[in-house]
Amino acid sequence: MRKFTLLLFSISIMIFVPIIIVFFGFILTQKNKIVIEERILAPQDWSIAKIAHRHAPILLQEVNTQNPNWDFICRVNFDNDWDPLNNSNNILAKNAQLDPAIYYSVIESKTHFYITYSIFHALDWGLSNGTIRKWYENDVKNLQVVIEKHNQDSIEGKVIFVTLQDGEDIKIYNASPLNFRRKNKDFEKEKVILLNEFGAQEKNASHPTIFIEKGRHNLQVAVAGDIRLVKKGGLYKIGKGITYLPSTTAKGETPNNNNKLNYALLDLSKLLWERKAENPDELYSFFNNERLDYHDDVIQTTSIPIYFHGKQLDGYEANTINPNVLPFFIGKAQKGFNPGVLFFNPIKAYNQLYDLPNCSLIYTYHPFAKSN
Repeated sequence: MRKFTLLLFSISIMIFVPIIIVFFGFILTQKNKIVIEERILAPQDWSIAKIAHRHAPILLQEVNTQNPNWDFICRVNFDNDWDPLNNSNNILAKNAQLDPAIYYSVIESKTHFYITYSIFHALDWGLSNGTIRKWYENDVKNLQVVIEKHNQDSIEGKVIFVTLQDGEDIKIYNASPLNFRRKNKDFEKEKVILLNEFGAQEKNASHPTIFIEKGRHNLQVAVAGDIRLVKKGGLYKIGKGITYLPSTTAKGETPNNNNKLNYALLDLSKLLWERKAENPDELYSFFNNERLDYHDDVIQTTSIPIYFHGKQLDGYEANTINPNVLPFFIGKAQKGFNPGVLFFNPIKAYNQLYDLPNCSLIYTYHPFAKSN
């Protein structure tokens, strides 16, 4: 009888232990799963435009004094058409509407905002052996700002990360006093300067300050002591160039002799993403017709363009790394990243890189969640 009891016990162990392991494994998997639970009712003052403006960058743009139009930030359709092959000519036209604007995408979780900002210049240029060269049309540079919200329903919060496009890679800056444990990427050493919307320092300032170099339009964080950074009357600006400030207006200020201009914020999901399906061969694809799909538990979307279309100029080599990456693929070359994850599933991306103990895995607003 005792042997029979032991046999039954052994059989029970063999049957039930795997079931228990699978059950708790399933529970653990579900607990760590990223999901979307869209809001049913938003707070009264909630809007993505307000959120995007609240954390939009102060841009310090260096300018070519001979051809300043080459370095003015502008709308993709600044010449009132979506033809990308005429922009290097139209940027110098007298009727070019160079009112400044940048594009944004807001994704929200219960604890954070993930905001991507995209800056467009009609022309990328540079010096080669002392000669000015126009390299290619339609230059775009991207950055992402991560904000830890004050509470679940707040549009206010504190900036914790600023991520800058670096070619096809990224640089990430810790703008928080907290030390986040590194998993797969070191933070850059520079400290991000946060200003208010007018360009002044204050306790709860939330606008990262970014230098844009003339020509190639690479992005750099502004740091204290940089000789390009000038403080006058309590306000920061670039010494030689244009200081662009975020505004809530539908149209930015037309460039004039003023070295400080307000820029408009335009919803990327409505103005650039929709054209992916509307006219795929007109605006997008640059060196080739390469497009990528993106699939994970949150997003399933296909045929996403990587580059703007545009002419190669003055002998630009097509086999070089193209810094003209569309916002959908910011961080495309980051080691260990599925291309597109930083834009489409930032919760997953940042949790791959750092230990974020207060990071919710629940998206409450995601404009690309129903993409196909």
